[in-house]
Amino acid sequence: MKLSPSLVASLLTLFCIGSFTASAADAGASLPVIAINEIETKDAKTYSLWIARNNAIAKSKLGLDNYIRLYVGQSAGKDTGAVFAVIASDSFATMAANDQRTEEEPALLESRSHLNTVRTLGPRVLLKAVRFDGTNAGAWLFNTRIMASDEAGYLNALNDLRKLLDDRGLKDIKINAYRVVAGREAYTHLVSLNAPSSQRLAAMLDIMVSDPAIGWWISTSAKFRTVVNNGTYREITP
Repeated sequence: MKLSPSLVASLLTLFCIGSFTASAADAGASLPVIAINEIETKDAKTYSLWIARNNAIAKSKLGLDNYIRLYVGQSAGKDTGAVFAVIASDSFATMAANDQRTEEEPALLESRSHLNTVRTLGPRVLLKAVRFDGTNAGAWLFNTRIMASDEAGYLNALNDLRKLLDDRGLKDIKINAYRVVAGREAYTHLVSLNAPSSQRLAAMLDIMVSDPAIGWWISTSAKFRTVVNNGTYREITP
C-alpha cells in the first residue's frame, strides 16, 4: 500500500521507555518518574556488561532491582546506534536518594571506574509519567518526542488509541506517555508504544499504516500535538 505524505508524517506520534508497572487509570501521583541519560560510547557491548555488574551490586548491596536499563536506537534518525541509560523510580525524591546511595556504595567504585573508561555521559532528562500501561521485558519501542498543545486532550486521544489497538489484537502493546520536567529542549512529552518483540512492533506498524480507523485517529489527534522526531529502539540490558 502506498502511503500519502500526510499519513506518514502523522504516524510519528509516540515515544516510550520505562521500567515500572502501573495501570493507566492510576492517579498521576502513583505513576513513575524516569531519568534518561544519553550515553556516548564506542563499545556498547563492554559498557552493557559493566552496567550488568553495576546492577548486580546495586541489587545485592542496596536492594535496587534492575537499577539501570539500556536502550539503543534502531531506525531512529540521529539516534540510530545511540545508547540511552534509563533509571525509573516512584518519585524524584526516591530517585535522588537512590543516586546518593549508589554513589556512596564502596562496592560500586570499581564499576564506576570502568564505566568511565568506555563512556561519556551526554544530556540527561527527567520525566514524569502521565499515562502508564506498563512495559515488556526486552522491549522494542516506537518512540516519539512531541510538543503537546493540549495534554489532557491528547491523553484522552491515547485512550481511544488503546481501544483501537486492543480491538486489533494488539493488547500486548503498552502505551506510555511522559511529561518533561527538567532538561527540556525542543519537546514537552515522550509518548511510547512498547512491544514485547521486534515482530510485534512490526505487526503494529503494519496495522498503523494500513488501517483506516487508525489513520483517522492519527489525523484527528494531530490537533493536540506537533511531532518533533521519532524512531524505533530496543532494550539491550544484559
